[in-house]
Amino acid sequence: MKLNRRLIIIVLSIAVAAFVVAALAFIVLRHLESTHAKVARIMGKPIPVEVVRVGAGTVDEALASEGTAKEIENVPLSALTTGKVIKINTRLGDLVRKGQRLIELDPVPLVAQLKAAQEQLQASKGSLAINTRKAAAMQELFDKQLVVLDELNTALLNKLRSEEAVAQNENAVVQASVNLEAARIDSPVSGIVIVREVYADTIVKGQTPIMTVAQTDPVLVQAPYTEDKIRHISIGQAARVSFYAFPGQLFEGKVRWINPIIDSATRLMTVQVLLANPHLKLQPGMRGIVWLDNRRTSVLRVPSVALLSTNEDFAYVFVVDSDRTARIRKIRTGAYAEGYMEVKSGLQAGEEVVVVGQSGLLDSDRVRINYAQKKPQ
Repeated sequence: MKLNRRLIIIVLSIAVAAFVVAALAFIVLRHLESTHAKVARIMGKPIPVEVVRVGAGTVDEALASEGTAKEIENVPLSALTTGKVIKINTRLGDLVRKGQRLIELDPVPLVAQLKAAQEQLQASKGSLAINTRKAAAMQELFDKQLVVLDELNTALLNKLRSEEAVAQNENAVVQASVNLEAARIDSPVSGIVIVREVYADTIVKGQTPIMTVAQTDPVLVQAPYTEDKIRHISIGQAARVSFYAFPGQLFEGKVRWINPIIDSATRLMTVQVLLANPHLKLQPGMRGIVWLDNRRTSVLRVPSVALLSTNEDFAYVFVVDSDRTARIRKIRTGAYAEGYMEVKSGLQAGEEVVVVGQSGLLDSDRVRINYAQKKPQ
């Protein structure tokens, strides 16, 4: 009797265990059927997928390219007067600021020339005063018929010559002042000294080349872009540049120029970005990444995970139609940013595209839909 009771307990335990295993297997199978494409396909069930509805939103694309810093221009400096170089305040390769003193010429002879011109001017003004009084007196005598016309003309001619002398001497004073000012040669721009052609005690004359400064404030950054990106770039467009020499630091500027000619070998076009460089940290030759902001608003877009493959301007997605059938479709794409791809053609707002499970899909598969939480905004 005890043996039969024990046997019954064992049989019941085995039955309960078998039931639990079968129930678990059924649950697992149903789960796999609803989450795994291969299992669903084997069992002849719809393929489980997640979809989102196509909608309009914003795509903040950053057009990136590697660029190189370049001086905005090379500014040659020449002597504007004759003199002896007595002081040179910069060396080749020095950073200089706008207005910084670069070279000084000996001012002593120039001061003497200015003083002599001023004295000559004062003397000519004295002569003019005398000749003016004589001409007035002669005019009065002529009106009374006490002198002949030739005497009056002589007095007027002397006055005219004195006026011309004053004008010439005034110009001489101005020129002497300019020459004295030109003895102090300052940098007209902020940048780098790249050429120095004079040394101390050198005698220079007017128009003698003395130095060249590469202007680097502001500084240019040149970056190449492909043809398909150029249509998204315009003069004045906001730009950011990150230089390898200054990791983690962004320099902001604007697009200054777009080369209208495409390089026949590389099929690239050069874009110039203008950056403020008040501290002269950025120097010609430095390289970095240029980002041009390309904000696209109210454009049709899909999550980038929906794309099966891309080829420049085209990609493929699975679209689920009204009878829950997945159809593969070719679409034309545009800008990409922050996980979204702009759709230029091939989709309409409200259509459903597969974002999870597409790797196990075939064209015309029946699907079971779960709606993804990530939706276009």
